[in-house]
This record gives sequence, C-alpha cells and structure tokens, in this order.
Amino acid sequence: MKDETSLLQKLEKRRAKYEQLHDITDLIGIRIITYFTHDVQVVANLINDYFKIDQLNSIDKRMTVQPDQFGYLSLHYIIEVPKKDVSEAINEYWKVEIQIRTILQHAWAEIEHRYGYKLNKQVPWEIRRTFSRVSSLLETADIEFENIRRRMEDYEREIKEDLLT
Repeated sequence: MKDETSLLQKLEKRRAKYEQLHDITDLIGIRIITYFTHDVQVVANLINDYFKIDQLNSIDKRMTVQPDQFGYLSLHYIIEVPKKDVSEAINEYWKVEIQIRTILQHAWAEIEHRYGYKLNKQVPWEIRRTFSRVSSLLETADIEFENIRRRMEDYEREIKEDLLT
C-alpha cells in the first residue's frame, strides 16, 4: 500500500491528473523480481493471461529508453482486480500496479530512487551520468547472465541427449 506521505506528495505534484482517489493507479503495488531478463517476459505473459490490464496506464520502461541512453528498465502493468465486497453489477475494482524487473534492475532502481528520483533539487549532471554508467554496467551483466542461462539450458539438453543415445 502506498504510504500516506507518498500519496500526499503524488497528489500535490500532479494535482491536475487526479480528480478522485480511484484515478491513482498505484495505491496498491506489487513488485516481482526475477533473476533473468527472460523471466520478466514469462511473468508478463502470465499476467496478460490472468488479469485485465489497463493498457493506457501501463508502461514498458524498457521501450522508452533511447538506444544511446541507459536508465530505468522495468515493466509496469496496471491491472484491475474486482472488489470482493461489491456487487458485480456495480463493476468496481482496485487498480494495482505490478512492476516486473530483474534483481540487478531492482538494485539500481532502489538506489536511484533514494538518491535521485525523490530529491527535491535537480541532481547534478555528474551524479546523473554516474547513475547512467552504472545502469549500463548492470544491463550488460543482465545480458551476460541471460547468455549463461541459455548456454546452461543448451548444455543440459546435450547431456540428456548423450545419456539417451
């Protein structure tokens, strides 16, 4: 649940966007952390299969970063979960934000959120550049871990085939 201080800051910052509490899409949030980038899409596919997704308010941050930039790479879905204590005829639901990202993306995002995103003042250029540089290193590590995962799956398949022949 979004804490009261964070909610008040959000309402103050984006007063024009929110007319009622129901307009806020991240009062309830779930974060799913995976080891591999491949698993981010596996989880996304499951969410697509089982929930109604608010496409207008969902965003794939992986697609918003320009090819020559590095930064926040997380998939954010806004799903609609029916309220259990309300008649189906009323069709009321909770909006829930689900963030899906790798463990390395999560580490970067948490540190950047604490020292960059939530500060009231503009973060100096050198510090923003350092965040980008670290993001590029972690993205590279994510790619290499994904390569290791694929190679290990191939290797396991080869061993099984050798044992069966």
